[in-house]
This record gives sequence, structure tokens and C-alpha cells, in this order.
Amino acid sequence: MSKFDPTVQREPVFNAPPGVLVLCGLLVALHAVPLLLGQDVEFWILEHLSLLSIDLFGLLGFGHTSVPTWRALNLVSYAFLHANWMHLLINAGMLLALGSVVERAFGIRSLYLIFALGAIAGAVVQSLVEMGGVFVMVGASASVYAMMGLVVMLMVRSPAAGLQRRGIYLAAVLLVLNLLTGIFGIGELLGGADIAWEAHIGGFALGLLAYRPLVESRKSRGR
Repeated sequence: MSKFDPTVQREPVFNAPPGVLVLCGLLVALHAVPLLLGQDVEFWILEHLSLLSIDLFGLLGFGHTSVPTWRALNLVSYAFLHANWMHLLINAGMLLALGSVVERAFGIRSLYLIFALGAIAGAVVQSLVEMGGVFVMVGASASVYAMMGLVVMLMVRSPAAGLQRRGIYLAAVLLVLNLLTGIFGIGELLGGADIAWEAHIGGFALGLLAYRPLVESRKSRGR
């Protein structure tokens, strides 16, 4: 049994573990497919895989619009779509860095679980904040913030006092930057799209809360 120490496992990007490489590959592939197959495919993907404002409440039986059960998958699938290449590169780069830490610490299944649960948490929080407002949501940001929350917890729970302080500072900086992004926006980088910063908070909170269950699960597996 070995302890995970984020201070010593600094490997080059091309040595990133397979699970996070697969996730990043899927993000790139889904963004590139419409460019190769045309606008009709782009519209189909956006219509069937993005998160719509009616999805969550419609699935729960609220509202006046009937939502098919299969759209529950959109609570995760929207995370694989992006507004433009800049949006994709930002999220994929952060996912590659943070997801590698998560996968090495907890394994590939936990990586995929956190990606999915982070997306769901972001979708739920954003839907509750909007409360009936019209929106179409895409992007892996909530999942990335879930990875951030988990990495922050790894740092804070580290036996190294210096790493603990850095984890607290990192959490504070991330939350402040997220708030400033929500206030001032960077929509010009995302083709004019609004930043779903509330969804980021949902993902981050999920990552913080997931730390203890994942640690207990790792112990039960004898890692």
C-alpha cells in the first residue's frame, strides 16, 4: 500500500494516465465531428446532447413541457460539448492536469465517476439558480471544478503543512476568480456565451464532498 503525494508525482503531459486521455480525446472528437460532417450534424448533437433549461424540472414532473426520460443523460452529456475551440482547450487543459492527479490518487473509475457527478451537480445548481429561465448549457467546466475540489482536499489533508496552506490558498483563489468571472464575464472568448459560474460552484462543492467517500473506497480496495 502506498500513499499518494501530489508534490512528488509530477510527470510530463505525455505520461498522463489513460483515463484522462480518453476523456480529453472524447471532448476533442465531439467538437471536431460537426466540422467534418456539416452543420446538420452540429445541430443534431446540440439538440440531443446539450442541457436545456426544461430538462431537469421536466424530468421531475414540473412545468408544462413533457421531457422524455432519455434526456436524463443530458445531465452528463452536455459536459462533452463546447462553445468553441478556446472553450474546449481551456477545459481540456485543466482536465488533463487535474484529472491526472485524481486518476493517480483514486483510479480510473473514480475519475469517470467524479466527471459525471460534477456535471450533474453543476446542472442541478444552474437549473435551480435559473429557476425557469431559458438556457442551453454546454462545457466540462463543472466537472473540471469537481476535480479542483478533490485536488484541493488532497492538498488540505496532506501531512505536509506547507501543502495544506497551499490547498487553502488555491481554494480561495479559485472561488474569487470564479466570482469575478461571473461578474465581469469572458464571453468574448466563448463566442458571446455567458459563463455558468454557479455550475462551477456546484461542481467544486461536489469535489469537496466526494473526498472522504473516495478515500474510504480506496482503503477498502487496499490501495
